[in-house]
Amino acid sequence: MIGTSLHARIVAAAYGVPRVSLAKPKPTRYAKHWDPEMPFDVTLEGLDAAIAAAIRRADEPAAVEHAERLALAAHENLERLARLVLGATDPAGVGERLASRHQDQLGALAGHLAAQESELARLRHDVERLRRRVPRRLFRLSGLTKST
Repeated sequence: MIGTSLHARIVAAAYGVPRVSLAKPKPTRYAKHWDPEMPFDVTLEGLDAAIAAAIRRADEPAAVEHAERLALAAHENLERLARLVLGATDPAGVGERLASRHQDQLGALAGHLAAQESELARLRHDVERLRRRVPRRLFRLSGLTKST
C-alpha cells in the first residue's frame, strides 16, 4: 500500500500488507508510534527505496507478528469501546440515545418504504390504464404481459 491515508495504512498493517506512507502529518504521527518498522513520511525522491524496504520487511517473521499484534490491539480497543457505549452502567444515557436515534432512522425508513410502495401502486395503475387503451396485440409484441 502506498498512499497518504491513515486508514489505508491501518488496514494494510492489520492484514500484514507492505505499506509506505507518503509525507503527511496524520499517518506520520501514527506510524512513529504504532508502526515504525514500515516506511513513513516518505517523499517522492525516496519512494523507490521505501517500497523496496517495505517489501523486504513484510517477509520477516517479526513484521508478521507485529501486524497480528496491531490487529489484536485494534480489536480489543473496539471491544472496550463497545462495552463502554453499550455497557450496563450508562450514566450519560448513551445507550438510550443510540436506541432513540435508531428508532428515528427506522421511522424514516418506514416512511420512505411507504412512499415507494405508493409510487409502485401508482405505476401499476398507469400500466393497467395503458393496457385498456392499447390493443392486446401491441402488448404481446412489446413483451408486456398481463403479469407485468
